[in-house]
Amino acid sequence: MGPDRWDPPPRHEPSVRSNHGIPATVYFKRGWQPLRLRVRQKKPCGRDWPRSRVAETDLGQFKADDNIGVLLGEPSGNLVDVDLDCDEAVDLAPEFLPPTDAVSGREGRWRSHWWYISPEAASKTFAAQRQGTTKRDTLLELRSTGQQTMVPPSVHPCGEEVEWSDDGDPAVVQAPLLFDAARRLATASVLVRAGVDRTEAIDAARGDPATLVDFLADHPDARGAIRTWWSNTPWPKEKAAGDSRAKATREAAASKTASDTNGWSSTFASATATYNEKHAREYGPPGKGTCPACGHNDCFGQLADDSMQWACFSTGHEKVGQQGDRCWFGDVLDLDAHAAGRTPAEHLRVEGYLGPRARPRSGGTEGWQAQLLKHRDKDGDLKITPCRANVRMILRDHPAWQGVLAYDLFHRRP
Repeated sequence: MGPDRWDPPPRHEPSVRSNHGIPATVYFKRGWQPLRLRVRQKKPCGRDWPRSRVAETDLGQFKADDNIGVLLGEPSGNLVDVDLDCDEAVDLAPEFLPPTDAVSGREGRWRSHWWYISPEAASKTFAAQRQGTTKRDTLLELRSTGQQTMVPPSVHPCGEEVEWSDDGDPAVVQAPLLFDAARRLATASVLVRAGVDRTEAIDAARGDPATLVDFLADHPDARGAIRTWWSNTPWPKEKAAGDSRAKATREAAASKTASDTNGWSSTFASATATYNEKHAREYGPPGKGTCPACGHNDCFGQLADDSMQWACFSTGHEKVGQQGDRCWFGDVLDLDAHAAGRTPAEHLRVEGYLGPRARPRSGGTEGWQAQLLKHRDKDGDLKITPCRANVRMILRDHPAWQGVLAYDLFHRRP
């Protein structure tokens, strides 16, 4: 590995060893519900395994050749497994996931399961489309109630033994914080897969959503998957087939702070809105026209309920715009940038709508405070989310913290 990559710690023998009657007892005493799995498989032995509960007198049912799993979530005291399914996620995990003393894996994917105790955590799969295909690859999963995970000393279907690299207690982490860490890890993984430099990908994924939107303007291949993971943040949200970016950017263009005296916009959102307004065109009835991007017939037209957006229902679409549940969709900028062989951001700059790239810090307290991530509590009140991204902004922009070394230490930077 290069000097900027993470090197895993040395391996050691797991403490849960080969007699399967013993590990079932160990897991049971930890408060985890053990589960019989078929020999060298991940599949449970029984049909109704999500509802199964093992009593101490049942521990003798585990056979010597069985694999063993544990029920996740509520049955095991809110036990959660962050399952890393790609090499990028395994490599980047220490940069984003909270530290924990419980990590497992196997020879071919060492330290690929990070374990936590996280009440109310919901299961979530982070997947992205494989470049050049229509297939979607799972990057990582946040696994909780209703799921199970194979644990040591099982044998993976590939023949490798599952082991603990850190056989301690799982860290206790609040559900919103764990979800935020998982989606930032997935975001960085997608960016690295798209060819972004590892350090740049980490910085972009650690940043606030507004900075990430700007960064993704130059990386349209990664934008579609990442947008869906940030739908509860200050990000242009999607409708049923995907959101009208035009509507969000038109509102941004109305801001007086979005343009300077040179006539171009200082933000990607406002520049997009201005471009789309000046180059507006009609797309025709949905699914009746020829797509300018892929050239297929009877698949193209206006996106329902939004005259500023188009939709293409062809399965062979050329990955122009953004991918929704049933179609690809986008705006005039997407089509024109594709025709010119540019990214949307490059096209805006060449055409004089977007100024030079710059990421200035907020000019006052109102600016950075407005970017803090927020959530609603059980009473419906809006609260600031206690997460790493917010700590980063506070340490960076709050007048009382500017210049304090804690900012760099928090980010594990020299």
